[in-house]
Amino acid sequence: MELPLYDLHEARVGGKSSVMKSIPANFERISLAIDYPEEEIDDIRQTVLTKIKEEKRRASRYGKKDYGSLERQNISQDLESDLNKQKYAVMDLEPAHTGIAKRLKGFLLIKKGLSKSEIKSIIHAANEDIKKREFYSNEIQEAKHKGKPADVVWLYIFNERRHRNYLAASDFYEYFVCRTQWINPNLDQRFSPLPLKGDEIFDDIEIKWNKNYPN
Repeated sequence: MELPLYDLHEARVGGKSSVMKSIPANFERISLAIDYPEEEIDDIRQTVLTKIKEEKRRASRYGKKDYGSLERQNISQDLESDLNKQKYAVMDLEPAHTGIAKRLKGFLLIKKGLSKSEIKSIIHAANEDIKKREFYSNEIQEAKHKGKPADVVWLYIFNERRHRNYLAASDFYEYFVCRTQWINPNLDQRFSPLPLKGDEIFDDIEIKWNKNYPN
């Protein structure tokens, strides 16, 4: 909004300074402006520009957090490297928190041809890893759960790389290996998810295998 000429006097004494955004570049050519010293007009213009800069800095300082960056920090940037280093890679991670329980879903990639015994060892390591992750969708979730280990961890494990939209935990797909559920034993039962009805429990982690996955 340009500074109206009739507001100049109030701007000079501070009455309108809080709403000013700029002074017209051709202001000094307006006939009534001769009543005001040029240096005073420059001072007003400088005051306005300073206020604009301060407001921009304040908005930047108190702006909303980029929670999308948390997702990028929590997924594998180099799948092959992570597979070789820790035997699994995090293809995707999703927060599923409630007001009471901190809950995370991890979508993992493992190598093909592993035995169930080998996979269970990976499940244990991945579960310990995911439960310590910090990932939220908004400020409310972060304020409620930051700094706490997860109360619930769900893992969905696949042996082929797929986009998240095509990661189906179904026995119909050969690339689906198993899904798991771990619940903190200290979580109030009223806020615990329903049992997975899995095939076995390993280190307090319930595992439901793809029925077609070989032993």
